[in-house]
Amino acid sequence: MKNTESNGLILIVDDNVMNTQQIKDMLDIHGFHSITAESASEGLEIVRTIKPELILLDIVMPEINGFSFCETVKSNQQYSDIPIIFMTAQTKSDTIDRAYKAGANDFIKKPVKPNELASRIKIQMRNAIEEKLRKQEIDDMRKQLITLREELHKAKNGNNPEK
Repeated sequence: MKNTESNGLILIVDDNVMNTQQIKDMLDIHGFHSITAESASEGLEIVRTIKPELILLDIVMPEINGFSFCETVKSNQQYSDIPIIFMTAQTKSDTIDRAYKAGANDFIKKPVKPNELASRIKIQMRNAIEEKLRKQEIDDMRKQLITLREELHKAKNGNNPEK
């Protein structure tokens, strides 16, 4: 049964077209919208122009590997909040550790199981939304604090701006 809920745009970055299509089909079944990139450089261009809500990323790719792609995205403040899930057959502990050090939010072993993929995507998207809300709350509190400080200053000085 196809989920009709819209879940935001997901970028799939993998140089293997068969893998990319398989993942895209899994996402379609679960109601996710996705776009694909067959190289890390193409994926980075999509991140810059579209800013997807989540990135599914392979590690082994020509030119730019997944670790470098992840580090590039996470080092840019404009895109650092985009959750990145690595998908790879490489499951050695040092590979997983390196993925998290590069900034990955999660890690899925290939072959990818459709329900596991959908669950992990939903968790990461929910976490991203909650993080945005927390940041907004903090920003709102800072603004309130500034306003309160200004009001306190005015009250202390009898609304005389020269004091």
